[in-house]
Amino acid sequence: MKDAFDYKKPTLWITATLAAASVVPAVLMIRNSRRRKSHLFDQELVIDRLLYEAPFYTASFDPAISPSFLFSNESELQMKGHFHSMENTKWRSLGKMDALTLERPHFDDLFFTGKEHIFWRLRKQNKRAWQMDVKEGELCAFYYLLQQRNGEVYLAYGYRADGLDRPESTASIIRWLFYLTNANE
Repeated sequence: MKDAFDYKKPTLWITATLAAASVVPAVLMIRNSRRRKSHLFDQELVIDRLLYEAPFYTASFDPAISPSFLFSNESELQMKGHFHSMENTKWRSLGKMDALTLERPHFDDLFFTGKEHIFWRLRKQNKRAWQMDVKEGELCAFYYLLQQRNGEVYLAYGYRADGLDRPESTASIIRWLFYLTNANE
């Protein structure tokens, strides 16, 4: 048995090193993919940080009263709380979201900043996206929920100023873009 582990027989050591080098990354990839899959559906998502705020609104986002979101397997978006107050602490359905293919006119062009490359990169790294239009008083608001290839989740909230309730609206503005995280992590 002593001869099998002799340093003059490198075949064993090379084989063992290659086996270990291939097993460790495989285990890490499987572990991370399981974590990412469970991150979006039926999990309470909270706003981790504000990535973009439209510059021409007087009221700004207050992280102390930020709402939570829940996205179901049936593509229903629910919200607890509100962007402007914490009066409503119960889950309420905002509606069913529809699958969306992100395109420049319906995503990149809705931001008003000199940092278009950030939104271009978000769109290019997008795995899946959903959208929903909601009437809020006289305004037609919309939500975009984005799941990236690396598992990150973003939520865009904006308005359709021309009153249309579809992505083809020519007068849409994204007011806020949030990075969401799982409330339990």
